[in-house]
Amino acid sequence: MVLELVLESVFAVVDVFFVSRLGPDAVATVGLTESMLIILYAVAMGLSVGAMAIVARRIAEKDRDGAAIVAVQAWGFRASSAFCLSYSRGRWSRRSRRIRVWLKWRVRACGLSAAASLSRTR
Repeated sequence: MVLELVLESVFAVVDVFFVSRLGPDAVATVGLTESMLIILYAVAMGLSVGAMAIVARRIAEKDRDGAAIVAVQAWGFRASSAFCLSYSRGRWSRRSRRIRVWLKWRVRACGLSAAASLSRTR
């Protein structure tokens, strides 16, 4: 888990490095999304460690049926939360269509200057 978080941090730094050529708004967007991802990772890892601790305790108590029940409940919770997150993402994507259209217009309006500045830096 520690290696995963280290590599995620390296990915964020590299992402910010390449996006920094587009301007401060792009860097702020990447920083915001990376913080949301870290929060999501922390919640997921906390739930996984908690479920693992409860299963380990049941196994140490020689209660294999209880450990199996906890493991199935943890798996069910993960599956249902993944479904809820993906369903809410689908609903938000319909609502955010107007935002994407606005962003496309904004990129087209500023795209020529950003593309020209990127081609000069290479």
